[in-house]
Amino acid sequence: MIVLLDINNKCINIYNEDGINKISFYDIEEIYDYIASDQKVHYVTNAIETNVDDLIKVVSSITGKETISSNNSNIRYLHSTCTGPLNIPDPNSKPEEYKSIIKFNGYYDLIVLDTFMEDKIKQYPIILTAIKNKKIEIINEIQKNKILAKKRKTEKEKKKKEKKLADAKIDKESKDDMFDGSNDLI
Repeated sequence: MIVLLDINNKCINIYNEDGINKISFYDIEEIYDYIASDQKVHYVTNAIETNVDDLIKVVSSITGKETISSNNSNIRYLHSTCTGPLNIPDPNSKPEEYKSIIKFNGYYDLIVLDTFMEDKIKQYPIILTAIKNKKIEIINEIQKNKILAKKRKTEKEKKKKEKKLADAKIDKESKDDMFDGSNDLI
């Protein structure tokens, strides 16, 4: 749970799994509607606006992990065009010991095409066959970002649909309870 203190607008913004809730400084006691008194929160009083690449650099400097900028168009990925799982079997494995060379969990699964993976493609012609048959495609960073944006959009739409169905079910149950006849005066 994160609480942002908005000094200019004299309010706090509470960010939690339910979304954003705003409370005026003058109604601060309403915070107990969202947060228990013994619950830990992180509050932020200062923020810096930046772009994603700079944010990644800051986090990388903290973690010590090297990252590659999204503007690096040399990064390529293997991407399954199938909607469901795709396993490329190891032709050298025994049937009772089924092994996969490459596994994709679905359309949104990506594998970085690094030197190790390039060597695998050279070693196993079956991967090239999957690429030629358009079961797998090689994409760049921009295409990867579009696929991941589509994934986020799809997940968001799915959550909205599930919430709408749950709300409709509650409405129906409420109406059924109102007209079940158990409250008749006669």
